[in-house]
Amino acid sequence: GPISEALTKCLDMLRFVGVECQRQALSQLESAFRLSSGFASRAAVADAVTTLASIAPGAFSSSSSINNHNGHHHQQIGSNNPTVRLLRALYAASERERGPTARDKMAHALGSIAALAPGSSVRSLAIRACEKYNRSTGSNNDLAARKASASALRAIAIRAPSQFANGGNHDVWCTRVLPIAFLGQRDDDEKVAMLWREVWEEGGAATTSSNNNSSSDNNRFGILLAEKLLPYIVHEIIRALNDVSWERRKNACECILELSKSSILAPAPRRVTDRKTVTTNCSSSYCREDKELILRSRQRAKATSAVLTCAIRVLRRSHIWNGKDKLVKAIVSIVKHWISPLFHYCQDKHNVKDICEFVLGCEIMELEKSVLSPLSLSCVNWLPLSFTMEQSDDLFCGDKWFTSERIIDDDNVDNHDGSDQSSARGIEMGD
Repeated sequence: GPISEALTKCLDMLRFVGVECQRQALSQLESAFRLSSGFASRAAVADAVTTLASIAPGAFSSSSSINNHNGHHHQQIGSNNPTVRLLRALYAASERERGPTARDKMAHALGSIAALAPGSSVRSLAIRACEKYNRSTGSNNDLAARKASASALRAIAIRAPSQFANGGNHDVWCTRVLPIAFLGQRDDDEKVAMLWREVWEEGGAATTSSNNNSSSDNNRFGILLAEKLLPYIVHEIIRALNDVSWERRKNACECILELSKSSILAPAPRRVTDRKTVTTNCSSSYCREDKELILRSRQRAKATSAVLTCAIRVLRRSHIWNGKDKLVKAIVSIVKHWISPLFHYCQDKHNVKDICEFVLGCEIMELEKSVLSPLSLSCVNWLPLSFTMEQSDDLFCGDKWFTSERIIDDDNVDNHDGSDQSSARGIEMGD
């Protein structure tokens, strides 16, 4: 209509005015969005904001930005910044709007602003969206909230991939967003699952490309993203398994199955080259590539142990819930990767070379006994399974679970503070 055409022409003229005028226009748009009472007004503001972001990105820098004594430019962060206020308002509107078209407009505008907003504000909104998604399952099932969370993060991943280059002090993209996206791909709603799949693919690609110049990432070339983020994915899987929501538990089981089928929750693959692990007799230190392989093997073993321990604790509860059969399949799929060498080790505990080669995923040349003994002890301790005739009645070492007549109730077991669960930091490589 004529009003829309007039508004479009006015917005196009903003590219020719000063930054202060552009900021004032943004402030008026933000105020109009918050005071609007109908969808038409909010949709018009969302479109206007998207246009303004493309023709006048300087408008989204705070008017109170200052230079410090070193000459570095600092942008104002908080409720006084109209960009931050508009970012939060768009996310809230994407939850409240009823129609899918309205929600898509809000998410699209949110992604455009996220590319220009302060990184800390975008990360804060991402954490809020992840927490909202986790709370909107089970008895608190809210499909609209789950879809809004996934849509917001998808918009950030696609329209503001540069935000993934900086995760802050806690690296929220790798530690929170992408692990939840990995689980979110198994959401019961196909639309939500597709949105999370795009977050995983686009966000993972942006995160990987931002780390291409680091030496640690170059040493891990060819490793799947799921394995690079394995400590944090496992931490999120354990949280989901311990959740009261059956849906979250089922999604966690499907993730375990995928990680097992991908041979990630398994011993590290053996090298395809003829190069063998060597050590120097003087220092008993491995070359850099061998250290990477050992750390990778340890991360896989510790992650498998953490997942398997939590899964069996959930399995032995007497309560039956929809999807518990998938938990059994997940446990079996993990065990089959690790059980084969245990029989050989139990038959010949002096043959430590085989157990080391199995866990480390490489052949070992002639090593001195002073080197092989502590190495083999570490490898055995890394194994997530234990097989001895003396402990045939134990589910966990020493519990005599198979001979106990106690009925384990879902409400009375595992009422602990979580201190026995391996944290993501404990599984992480190098710890």
